[in-house]
Amino acid sequence: MISRAVHFGQGWALDSSAMVHERLRILFNSGDSATGWTRTVRLYLANTSTSTSTTSVNTSNDQSTPSSSTNQKSTSKKLLVMASAGNSFALTTQASATSSSTQCFVHTDGTELESILARLKTSWTARQAIRIDGTMYTLPNTVLAMIVCVGAVTVGSMPRGVVIEVQVLTDNEQEGVTAIQTFLKKLFRDIPGFTSISVEALVPLAFDAGTGGAEWLKKGPFGVAHSSYSLMRICNNLLT
Repeated sequence: MISRAVHFGQGWALDSSAMVHERLRILFNSGDSATGWTRTVRLYLANTSTSTSTTSVNTSNDQSTPSSSTNQKSTSKKLLVMASAGNSFALTTQASATSSSTQCFVHTDGTELESILARLKTSWTARQAIRIDGTMYTLPNTVLAMIVCVGAVTVGSMPRGVVIEVQVLTDNEQEGVTAIQTFLKKLFRDIPGFTSISVEALVPLAFDAGTGGAEWLKKGPFGVAHSSYSLMRICNNLLT
């Protein structure tokens, strides 16, 4: 299964999300397949800092004057956790002032992940949670089997737009992404504000090459892990 998720901000969601549900039912005859769809992603933060001191001696005028300088190196770490269909997923992000952000995606069972979190509770602090509530549609008349999920996003009690996730039943990434792009172009045709958006840029062929999760997912199997990784990338940008 190939999956891609896209996020639209609150302004767009207020104007157009209802239209998306209507068009899914009309254009793709998906009304009979609608079921509830919910995802929750929890954010944990860990902040560590180290400092080093150096002492220099000033020998001018035969006087020794110690002076110290402190170099602060701060590293910010984020851990996002999501459970889905008996599985658990974690996305870790590490960034510092002197290096670029790095990510790692982990797929495990729920019991194991909760045990890890319990051991880390002294060094990780629970922060925000993001919730996605919406509807899942199974499209009956597509060349490749396709599932579309549309959900409203909230961080705490604050609305943060809408997420649309498209899943295609194929292991061929080129074939799957092309099908997703074609679907979105048809879905959003004539919707105000969408004509200026490049679907190819919105739904790229590959995930970021530098992301550990992307490299792991390319080796398969895709399935629910591929779907969860796509969603958690969006949540990572929304949670701070």
